[in-house]
Amino acid sequence: MSLVPSAETRIPLGKSGLAVAPLGWGMWRFGGGDRASARRRVEAALEIGCTLFDTADIYGYSGERGFGGAESLLGEVLREAPQ
Repeated sequence: MSLVPSAETRIPLGKSGLAVAPLGWGMWRFGGGDRASARRRVEAALEIGCTLFDTADIYGYSGERGFGGAESLLGEVLREAPQ
């Protein structure tokens, strides 16, 4: 038995009409580090079926990018390779 849900499994995201994988990534510490490392982490999450990346404008506050650092770094990674 696997503890990781199947990548094909989708659950409703509230009443939005969207469906996401049951495994999400809370990115509050994502804002630090270089883009290459960030890209590897995002690609690994996508490979296992993660479709929910939880960011907020306060995430990344303690990194060199400051407030919103997690959102801006995720945006840079997705802009480079939006697969």
